[in-house]
Amino acid sequence: MSERQNKEIGKQLQDARLDQGLTIDYIQEKTKIQKRYLMAIEAGQMNDLPGDYYVKSVSYTHLTLPTICS
Repeated sequence: MSERQNKEIGKQLQDARLDQGLTIDYIQEKTKIQKRYLMAIEAGQMNDLPGDYYVKSVSYTHLTLPTICS
């Protein structure tokens, strides 16, 4: 993915989290995903994550949690 796409995805994930009133700490607690990785995803910095599979699985988990919590 391009850097622009990564930033768009990160913004969408952040917006979904904030719309649900969820904190990064809450997402970390529920998903067991390290806070630094969650913050990197929301900032669109996918290169800071360890591997493509991790990026995809963490992004999916981060994306679906606000939906599950509502």
